[in-house]
Amino acid sequence: MKPPKFLKTIINISYILLLLKLIITSLCYIYFLLGGSVKLSSLDYITIVENEESTAAAIVFFTLEIIYTSILFSSVYILKKLIKDFEKERLYTKLQISGLSLAGKLIIGLVILQIVAEFFTVFIFDNRLEIGLSIENDLGSPWLVISIGLFLIYLSKIFKNSASLLKENELTI
Repeated sequence: MKPPKFLKTIINISYILLLLKLIITSLCYIYFLLGGSVKLSSLDYITIVENEESTAAAIVFFTLEIIYTSILFSSVYILKKLIKDFEKERLYTKLQISGLSLAGKLIIGLVILQIVAEFFTVFIFDNRLEIGLSIENDLGSPWLVISIGLFLIYLSKIFKNSASLLKENELTI
């Protein structure tokens, strides 16, 4: 079963862009740690790093951004490997089963990291505690992304079950 070329192209473009973002963010972080001046823009806050408090915030934001981008990059890398494995016209391989499960778990972890980071950002910068449950009506909704991650995990369980049935069928014949 060949994956659609459009899907493969989008995954490859995402892979390259995330790799560039990871490299650029890491270089900016190193530059900042070596004493360079940065203008920090994250969420709704723009801060020019001038004092110890904003320096600590910049370190936290850079670290979170690198972790976030690394997790997203890993997810896209796993999806890229899965697409290559699907091109071999084999189904229910261990790589596909574990890859689908891991990609789903990474996507869910990514959303949880975003929610926690946003919570602490509001807490640190506005000095207020804000907890809310919202349902957004767009493709970036955390609930939609979590459901996609759960779907990938469920799909890996289906693949695992199908692999055992296929093996059992081959032993019978």
